[in-house]
Amino acid sequence: MKRSAVLATLLAVVLALALTSAAALAAGEKQNPDPGQDPTALSPNLSFPVVMTTPLEQFFVMVQATDPLTGELLWTSTGDPVMVFATGEDGDYIPLPAVDEYLHHIYSGSHPGMTDFDYGWWELVQGDDPATPDVIETDYHVWTTLDYIAYLNQFPTWYVQPTDEAEPNTWQADWALWEKTLLPDDPNYLWDLVFIDFVDWGNPLENINPMVGYRFPVEVALYQKLDAAMTAYKMACLEYMSTRDELFGTTGDLWESMYATVLTTDFDAWVVDPNGVQADISLEPAAGPSGKMNFASSDGGWMPKMPGWHRIYLQINDENIWLRDAVVNNDEHYCMTCGVMCEELSSQKQELTGIYYNQTWIDVYVVPQSGKRPK
Repeated sequence: MKRSAVLATLLAVVLALALTSAAALAAGEKQNPDPGQDPTALSPNLSFPVVMTTPLEQFFVMVQATDPLTGELLWTSTGDPVMVFATGEDGDYIPLPAVDEYLHHIYSGSHPGMTDFDYGWWELVQGDDPATPDVIETDYHVWTTLDYIAYLNQFPTWYVQPTDEAEPNTWQADWALWEKTLLPDDPNYLWDLVFIDFVDWGNPLENINPMVGYRFPVEVALYQKLDAAMTAYKMACLEYMSTRDELFGTTGDLWESMYATVLTTDFDAWVVDPNGVQADISLEPAAGPSGKMNFASSDGGWMPKMPGWHRIYLQINDENIWLRDAVVNNDEHYCMTCGVMCEELSSQKQELTGIYYNQTWIDVYVVPQSGKRPK
């Protein structure tokens, strides 16, 4: 068969798969591996910008691989098809059709589980900072808090992340596949990489302790400071924050973020227990309930088997990502619209975290099932 005919056949298959994949993406259908939850959960919409250094199946068309010699379809040893990313005539990966904004299911609940929360944010104020009268500044940042229910009520209409409705709400923040550019002919030039500004370890960084025998969702996000802002959706938790039943929604308002999370499929993750025994942790690039993508547990979470201090590692093997100049911090310590760190991580938490070259880790204390640390 001529090359042109092969390409025509491939593109026909790709377009058919693209339409199918787009419909699935819009519907948000995805198998949830956590046995403690609904096995047919709907995946959340992308609400915060993401930059990927390798293509992800949530954004690009995939086709079943074929043997280059015989042209026969390839299957794994378990009988599953071998899937690869499709490419066009130019050799570029083929993106799935954009997800259209479709906001019509309005949240009508009473925000259960949210009564004891405050909402806080960093706000840019024009003028000189009164806290530093001897320093001339053009602007400064202040931390503002508001009762969470009062904050939610400021926006009368919230559209929920996909739940069980027939036609769920859909939206999609900006995303990009990073492409390596040619390097300048300069021996002093630092090669073209995706530089990570800070690392957020999520749950363990927020004083949420694992417990022996219970699944603990491991999550870690890498943040890049952008040269140009990317569009995000205004989000908030509407029910049961920091629990399995938390529900997020959007007002539909857009804002410009100077940060994006960075993802790759070329990484390893593992944990070392108090006895020095190492075990792999299964992570995958995925969107959490808030619509922000990170490295998240792909099998329902890590289940520790003994109490005591454990160290969780994430190693980025992708040579296009530069992690070693980053710091560990909480994303709430940043003004995302300004691209500015407003607060450092506490020294106590800094002692539990680290970054060395392209490896980052965090120490977590696993409590026994009694919930109390042994004396």
